[in-house]
Amino acid sequence: MSNKIVQYQGLHTHDNRYFTPDYGKAELIAPQLYRITAANITSFTQTGTNSFCLVDESHCILIDPGPILDSHLVALKDFFKKHPLTHILVTHTHIDHSPLTQILLPLYPHTSVYGFAKHPSYDPNSAFRNSGDYNFNPDYYLKDGQRLVLGSFVINVLHTPGHLCNHLAFALPQYKAILCGDLIMANSSTLVAPPDGNMYDYMCSLKKIYAYKDIDVLHPAHGPPIFDPYGYCKKLMDHREKRERQILTIMQGEKNSTLQELFHKMYKGLPKKLETAATLTILAHLQKLCLEQQIAYDQKSKQYSFLEHN
Repeated sequence: MSNKIVQYQGLHTHDNRYFTPDYGKAELIAPQLYRITAANITSFTQTGTNSFCLVDESHCILIDPGPILDSHLVALKDFFKKHPLTHILVTHTHIDHSPLTQILLPLYPHTSVYGFAKHPSYDPNSAFRNSGDYNFNPDYYLKDGQRLVLGSFVINVLHTPGHLCNHLAFALPQYKAILCGDLIMANSSTLVAPPDGNMYDYMCSLKKIYAYKDIDVLHPAHGPPIFDPYGYCKKLMDHREKRERQILTIMQGEKNSTLQELFHKMYKGLPKKLETAATLTILAHLQKLCLEQQIAYDQKSKQYSFLEHN
């Protein structure tokens, strides 16, 4: 195990200030488990997309190939010179996670590809319509609760929708770890943006991880490992529930509210580049509250109203 990871364990940190990926290099983060981080650094991807590789004598299992980025492709190809690629597992089909699959397959034609489903159909009304990998087509479709045995590795499949309907997490019992994709991100909350994102599903997925037994570490697709998995997961759930209470408090004091009215009450001084994501996050909460019959939505007036329950 690298000194950097030992340092993280000592600090029990999930703070990106202490995370400095060695871009272009494979970092050994546990026996037979490597992380290769792409340099696709944005406000959404943080320090870039983490690709993970499980390696034994006859298998090289790549989890999330990553974006189409020349430097990342070179890093993976360098790694596969010593450890020939045999399997690809994809957490979900956003363009920072799965597209490199299509570049790798012609180079390693005997590779098997696993995922939950293709990307949802193109929706011209979606604010993030260009963020999907519409070309992803797995050889094998995985199911929630499925147990994969690939060489010396056991991988338990967890369907964790919310960020995206086809999102998966992969539990590695021999490491007491979960590769959690974008369900849980270090030092940041995950974007849940309708129509692709669903807050009700997202909260159910967080609860599924929180209830999963015997986990010491979460390895997110963005940022450093999280060594307090249950505490951090609880913190994320509390954050979302606090947002819901905020919405309900506002709506109890108002007869009716539109989405934009709620946004202006909840977010003051937010940078303009984050306004779309914040607005869609509120919409995701509103849709969940409507589903739970805590509020109602009038299609004609586009207003939400609080439902009184006796």
